Amino acid sequence: MSYDDVEIEDMEWNQELQAFTYPCPCGDLFQITKEDLRLGEEIARCPSCSLYLTSESDVLMVDEFDLIRVRLGPDSLTTECYLLAVAIAARCPSLKHALHLLKEFIRSRPLSSREVFDGLVGARDRLSISSTIVLDLLIRAYCELRRGYGVMECFGLMKRIRVWPSVETWNCMFSVLIRLNEIGAVWGLFGEMISKEGDLKKADEVVGYMEGLGISPNIVTYNTLIYGHALKGDIDGADMALLRMKAKGIEPDSYTCGSLINWMYKYGDIGKAAAFLRKMEVSWCVPNAVVYNLISGFCGCGDVEKALSYRYQMEKRGRVPTVSTYNISIQVLMEKSRDTEAEMQAKNICPNEITYSILISSCCRAGDVGKALRLHDEMALAKGVLPDLGMFNTLIVGHCENANTEHAVSLLKEMERMKIAPDKVTYDTMMQSYCRVGKVEDAYSLLDVMSRRPDCISYNILICGYSKRGDMKDVMRIRDEMLSLGLDLNWLTFNAILEGLCEHGEGAGNHAEVFLKEMVYKGINPDDSTYISLIKGCTRASEGNTFLIKDTARI
Repeated sequence: MSYDDVEIEDMEWNQELQAFTYPCPCGDLFQITKEDLRLGEEIARCPSCSLYLTSESDVLMVDEFDLIRVRLGPDSLTTECYLLAVAIAARCPSLKHALHLLKEFIRSRPLSSREVFDGLVGARDRLSISSTIVLDLLIRAYCELRRGYGVMECFGLMKRIRVWPSVETWNCMFSVLIRLNEIGAVWGLFGEMISKEGDLKKADEVVGYMEGLGISPNIVTYNTLIYGHALKGDIDGADMALLRMKAKGIEPDSYTCGSLINWMYKYGDIGKAAAFLRKMEVSWCVPNAVVYNLISGFCGCGDVEKALSYRYQMEKRGRVPTVSTYNISIQVLMEKSRDTEAEMQAKNICPNEITYSILISSCCRAGDVGKALRLHDEMALAKGVLPDLGMFNTLIVGHCENANTEHAVSLLKEMERMKIAPDKVTYDTMMQSYCRVGKVEDAYSLLDVMSRRPDCISYNILICGYSKRGDMKDVMRIRDEMLSLGLDLNWLTFNAILEGLCEHGEGAGNHAEVFLKEMVYKGINPDDSTYISLIKGCTRASEGNTFLIKDTARI
């Protein structure tokens, strides 16, 4: 209880003791002298228990709970009671008592660090304590007990509730992990501190602390600091970290430069990124071709001219662009109807399978399947690049979307000759193409040659195909086959069946009503497609059958 809550009229003057008295929860009396009231510090101690009053805090537990533990025995105190005592003791000006209680509790109780953590959080909530110092103390207790796992687990639990340790606790964590030779965990914590908390001042303090322990910061340390500054948009701070890094004789690597350039680009400061790139080249760190793939960033935002300008700079400085650099350029240039393939040939840079995949995919998307096929033939005959499954799938999708089912079939046969096994994408694409032109039986025959068991998608394609053709008996046969394989009907299955029933004159009949109710019973809500099909079916049948629509709305 707070001294402010103790009104002077609630106290009783004891002439014999020459002191005010106030009832203690244990049944005895606090004794408060006039001098105590004047000093306003520790103003009253109960003679029977370990509680005292102050003018600044609640009733605090001192003397390390000794009197209670001696009287009741340590095992008589419940976990909740003990941790409440710790939470209250953590409000003392000195944290020694709370820390001692925590260490003794951890040693004496067979509880996991998670259970202790959850108990302390519960104690905080029960006492309406806003401070998180007691959670810091828990980590420090595990540190002093040299229990690295407990340290890391409690740190992880603190992160989950968005609570971060104090600088002193960070230092304790680093210290014990270093002594336990858990250097990987040390740098992991360092990265967490910067990337999650973003407290770069604290990070600098930790670096100084580690130097005091004889652990010199390395390239990883500074890369982490640079990343942290960049993450906050503090590019000048990142530049200062670079200078400190150089002053300690640590040479930046391509990751250092790449990280900064990427963040500069992300924050839209392309000019600063370009200036930094030039600075790295002039001073000590010449970025490699990977760093120059800032080109991909310009391509991504459609600034092809800037991307090409950087590519020319690469060549001017004697850096040969990689195939990856050309690939990203081609991808954007194809969308702008430009082509760099001839330039690659002139410079003896051979396109690879990714290059051709991009070109073929772009042609298919543009509807120029003929050019895609020519590229496919050229790739195999002139360049010696063999098509893979992904490339075949791209071509097959292109042909199927352009209603060239026969060409797609020829590609399927070519895959067979090359011993390239079709996958689910291949078969589903072919099935859709067959169904689109009404050859549902040909689509169904593919089920027998699929290397893996068909799933709902494959069967739904068939149901849609039969349904559009009006073969409702085959629709029901496929539905029964699905159920026999343990496959659940989904909203697409029900909608396809209902569309077929309604489209072909059976929409107002019992079949549609049965399927609609089954659909709702399975927890699948009718959507716009469902209602449109039902309305069409009822309109075709008669106005009297609109009861089905009303029933649906009621469901």
